[in-house]
Amino acid sequence: MKRAIPFLSALLIAGAVSAVETKQETGWGRFFESRKLTGTMVVLDETKGVLHVWNPKRAETPFSPASTFKIPNALIALDAKLRIPVALDCLGAMGVY
Repeated sequence: MKRAIPFLSALLIAGAVSAVETKQETGWGRFFESRKLTGTMVVLDETKGVLHVWNPKRAETPFSPASTFKIPNALIALDAKLRIPVALDCLGAMGVY
């Protein structure tokens, strides 16, 4: 099962990428670089059909989630239509930019 998760994630991302226009967001790198972090961010704008990506090479690399609580918290924030940039670190702390 652990091996299936990265494969299924990559499959879902690949399906989304082929269905929409992809735009590389170079400005998003400052959030990672200022904290000396390596990472990626992928956001799908369904209304415009655009997939916004920072660090696409890393986004295409399958990884298992390090902490799965972030997924439901992100979905809750999206459902609540929060429009402020919020960051969660791996220890569970929340920061607002």
